[in-house]
Amino acid sequence: MIASGNLASAYAAAGRHDDALTLFEATLAASDSAFGAEHPVSLHIRHLFGVSYLDAEQPDDAVPHLEAALTGRVHALGPDHPATVATRTRLAQVRQAAARRRAQSPSG
Repeated sequence: MIASGNLASAYAAAGRHDDALTLFEATLAASDSAFGAEHPVSLHIRHLFGVSYLDAEQPDDAVPHLEAALTGRVHALGPDHPATVATRTRLAQVRQAAARRRAQSPSG
């Protein structure tokens, strides 16, 4: 799972967003099945999946993944754990990006 998540992150860093999102989706499904959705590995992959949507300029699609990762990390790790704080920060960035995108759209 970790190796697949790392490969998906590498795809995202290389600008191969479609490949990254496809691999994150498959990796998350496998992790949730193997470990459960609340397992730290699954939560980490879910966080990275959301970040990948942000990198692909799809902030609205990132929100549910980061919200789920945040809820799970607060429950599993606590509200002040560095991973929880990182997800909370990314979620704020995603919400800002989504708001900007809506404000810039013609139907805004």
